Amino acid sequence: SNIALQNSMRRILENYAALFAGTKIENIWENFEGDERALCRSLISWLNDGSHSSGDALNIAMDDAVIETSLKVFREIFVSLGHQNHFDHMMRQESV
Repeated sequence: SNIALQNSMRRILENYAALFAGTKIENIWENFEGDERALCRSLISWLNDGSHSSGDALNIAMDDAVIETSLKVFREIFVSLGHQNHFDHMMRQESV
């Protein structure tokens, strides 16, 4: 569900980053540079906003392009942490 996407992604990153990467979700953007850093910071901000707000996001239709970009950045976070194989396995994709 697109409505649950933000909260699900935030929970995954918070738990995975803390347990397996030894970092906090708020610091993940430090693994990136340039435009990718800005995209990662934006994603984390969007995740926190969507999962900590009072349900205002339920009235906003999420654009497919936003979702696609968010999922790409989400994957790149796992790649930057050295856990691409785990991401690909959980998403049932083959490693590139």
